[in-house]
Amino acid sequence: MATMFYSDKYLALLGEAIPGEVDTDEILMFLKGQGLSIIQSTIVYARRRGLSMSDAKEAVVENDVWGGIVAEHSSFHDELEGGVEVD
Repeated sequence: MATMFYSDKYLALLGEAIPGEVDTDEILMFLKGQGLSIIQSTIVYARRRGLSMSDAKEAVVENDVWGGIVAEHSSFHDELEGGVEVD
């Protein structure tokens, strides 16, 4: 069963905890500390910065806060692609 993600809640928490303009690291560390996934963090980050999801994804993926997760998933993805046989 899927659970709903209410980005408004985290956008408000972020605004209260970190008002004004701050760097990407600070925003992503806060969101990760709240237990958000990389996808959820990307959604909130996009809304906070007024970015498209594509631009927000690029910023989040390239940031050190999520760097380990991205590298882990990337190698897993590469292994899957390498092991897939097509008839």
